[in-house]
Amino acid sequence: MALSRRRALRWVTGAAVIVWMMVIFSASAQTGSDSGGMSRTVADGLLSAWSALTGSSFEGAARDAAIEALQLPIRKGAHMAEYALLAVLAFAHLLTYRRWARMEVAALGKPAALAWAFATLYAATDEFHQLFVPARAGMVTDVLVDSAGALIGVLLAWLVLRVLRRRAR
Repeated sequence: MALSRRRALRWVTGAAVIVWMMVIFSASAQTGSDSGGMSRTVADGLLSAWSALTGSSFEGAARDAAIEALQLPIRKGAHMAEYALLAVLAFAHLLTYRRWARMEVAALGKPAALAWAFATLYAATDEFHQLFVPARAGMVTDVLVDSAGALIGVLLAWLVLRVLRRRAR
């Protein structure tokens, strides 16, 4: 019974990794103007939410300047988040294999490192892909941002796993 449950979980986590990679690839296939438009829309929504919460108002040139200032952190934050999730999914998938499933949390450095390396390698191939997308550029700095996001994701997953396993004792 446990073997079939583990195998099912392996299929689910493996499929989740592949689906998320497809989502990342699809987002990277957007043209530069589409990608910029999306971050502008998010920035505009954040400013609207801020205005609603605080009663302050951003209008005209001040709003445009605030939107412009928010776009880079939004784009880089999105990069970090999407690769954090990819690394967490890869880590979860690796933990479905018997060799790591029952290990102490402190000993899970190898699957965590493999998940991080996998996400970082995918980030590099994704940036290469962007070289062929109109108005996009493959950038080493984006690979570093993606890699940092993957590292944060794996570390958070490891920490959550540690807390959960300690509570189960």
